Amino acid sequence: MTLNIRKRKSKSFDRVDILFLSLIIDMKNLDLTSYGVEEMSETQISEVNGGGIGTVIGLICLGIYMYDNWDSFVDGVDAGYRAVRG
Repeated sequence: MTLNIRKRKSKSFDRVDILFLSLIIDMKNLDLTSYGVEEMSETQISEVNGGGIGTVIGLICLGIYMYDNWDSFVDGVDAGYRAVRG
């Protein structure tokens, strides 16, 4: 037995399609050189500037979170182990 379901497309999807197509056409005509945009070389792409302070803050926050919730973490691991091993 097969179900014959017709998919109905609403008018709002048609409006979104028209807007999306107009954006694509505008992007094709966009001249990035007038904005000072240049193509990057391979060394510029692979180069990492900064990011160290964000990583340090993230690790500190992770440590605080683990310290505050350690009991809950241990209880969850214990409950999962008991559920699997019986």
